[in-house]
Amino acid sequence: MAGHIPTSTQPFPETHYKLPEAAFENLREIRDDLRRMADFAAAHLPYDRELTLYRNTLAHCFEHLADRLTVVVDNCEIAQGNVR
Repeated sequence: MAGHIPTSTQPFPETHYKLPEAAFENLREIRDDLRRMADFAAAHLPYDRELTLYRNTLAHCFEHLADRLTVVVDNCEIAQGNVR
């Protein structure tokens, strides 16, 4: 077969990352913050009324979470021996 490019039946090796302890703690804090936000949004209290969220406030929350996640991702390193 002229021009045939052989393909491997073996999957690509997985890339593994090292996460510093501080970055791991940041991930846990972000997870906990997201859970608190979900609990707050889902709370049904006797005096509960409709929750009003402004788009810019919600956008600020998402932007803040994205910034915090960026710090975590930027602190990840590819583990030795796992570079493709």
